Amino acid sequence: MNLWKKIGIGVLVIVFLLVAIGILVPSPETETSKITGKAIGSSQLTETKETSIEEFGKFKTIKLPDDTGNSDIYGDKVVFEGSSSGNNDIFLYDIPSGKTTQITFDNSDQNHPRIYGNNIIWSDNRFEYGEIFSYNIISGKEKKLEIKTIKPAPEAVGFYNEILVLRGHDENGRYVWYVYNLTSKETTRLYLDPDPTDTIGISVSQIYDYKLIGTYGDDILVYNIPDNSTQIIESSLAQSSPFMYENTIVWSDNRNGKMNNDIYAYDFSTGEETHVTTQQDTVEIKPMIYKNFVFYQKFRWDSDGYAVNEQLIIHDLSTGKEKVLSTPCTVMDKIYENKMLCRALENDSFVTYILVFE
Repeated sequence: MNLWKKIGIGVLVIVFLLVAIGILVPSPETETSKITGKAIGSSQLTETKETSIEEFGKFKTIKLPDDTGNSDIYGDKVVFEGSSSGNNDIFLYDIPSGKTTQITFDNSDQNHPRIYGNNIIWSDNRFEYGEIFSYNIISGKEKKLEIKTIKPAPEAVGFYNEILVLRGHDENGRYVWYVYNLTSKETTRLYLDPDPTDTIGISVSQIYDYKLIGTYGDDILVYNIPDNSTQIIESSLAQSSPFMYENTIVWSDNRNGKMNNDIYAYDFSTGEETHVTTQQDTVEIKPMIYKNFVFYQKFRWDSDGYAVNEQLIIHDLSTGKEKVLSTPCTVMDKIYENKMLCRALENDSFVTYILVFE
């Protein structure tokens, strides 16, 4: 064999080896990244790595006490109301340590706890008209918030940085919405254009990045607190349970009019709407979203009009894949990043669980 043939064969062997080990040709399984926008009104961009549904669908389950009532989650901490002492008190559960701390000890009821950062707030009945109290986890100090313009005391439904969203009642017992600033101690009633007297039809399901996410009648409402501006996603039939993460909002939609609600998603950065679920014989409700994953409740109606085959589902928006979450829960309450609060019916009572996703 002459010298040039030997050299040619040697080059082919080297090329084959390089391709085999992936130096010249990148593996098709190489992890990819995409750029995802922050919430509406923000110009910041963050790089988010895709995670597969197989990876993210794994989780561990933590059961809270059987008497757990209303609850909320932020970071690694869960606050909840419990009635082990005969009245409702507020408790704090730390997920990493598994430690539960009792926050209130008064003989009256303390309800509807909310948490953000190191602060817990709740509705307190130790006074005639009820009040709202706060507790700082670091200092251990409790104080009554001076919300003087609303009587009886409203319920706190949302908490974000220094902003507290409150739900009160007008003279006819209808809901009225307020924002209380923990720093300035100012209370502002929320109004909608074009009729500034009408907030009766508002239902708030989430406060996210200084925005109220909810419904106004049958439409989806995004209310920007700093400038009182609104964005509405209209529909001829009922939309419900909106939930927002970064630029994407998800909700349950009955636009087909067949009482088998589907899940939809809308990306404010692109203006693109996605029909997430299209099953014809099942109902999908109460969606929540984290990264590219949508969680929702699924069931079907039996011949007597009862909900059966109730499940929690995780759906990957980037691939369209779905999987059933193997959990006793059938109701989702809250989600914070990779942690969910959900409930299961056990012995005719609801029990609260924490799902921590990997």
